[in-house]
Amino acid sequence: MAESTTPKKRKSAKEIQARKAAAELAAQFQAAEAARLDIAAHLVLVTQQITETEAETERQVAKLRERREKLTAQQRATADRLVVKMLDTGVNQSEAAQRLGITVEQVRMAKANVDQRLLAAAAAEKQSDDDVDGAGDAAGAGAATLPHQQDGRQESAAAGAAQSPGSA
Repeated sequence: MAESTTPKKRKSAKEIQARKAAAELAAQFQAAEAARLDIAAHLVLVTQQITETEAETERQVAKLRERREKLTAQQRATADRLVVKMLDTGVNQSEAAQRLGITVEQVRMAKANVDQRLLAAAAAEKQSDDDVDGAGDAAGAGAATLPHQQDGRQESAAAGAAQSPGSA
């Protein structure tokens, strides 16, 4: 009988133990690596959620600011009209300021704001009438600011009062 020429190498118990220990370490490393990958993936998701939350919050804040501006503008216009209503009772600006608990400058500003709104409304109405009639200025410029002349007198669009041609 013929014996094999190359002897079969046997592993020692120490080598088998070392291999098992290395395999356990490799498994622990893979488990730790999988945990790290899960942590990183979770962080990416949370970061995206943070970005989406911030964007949604900013959108809502912008909407609230717009609503606030609209409401406060309406309230300021109402306050301005109330100041003018007080002036319409015949009191002077100083007395109106004192009675309303505001400064004379605030009274003046309120009156100017109401006057400006009235002029803007009148100009818009005139522009609307001109657009409907087709008689509007082609460029649309100056329609509300030019004085009208009747019977040799000019009427100021801003004051609504008749003036002589040389008294401006």
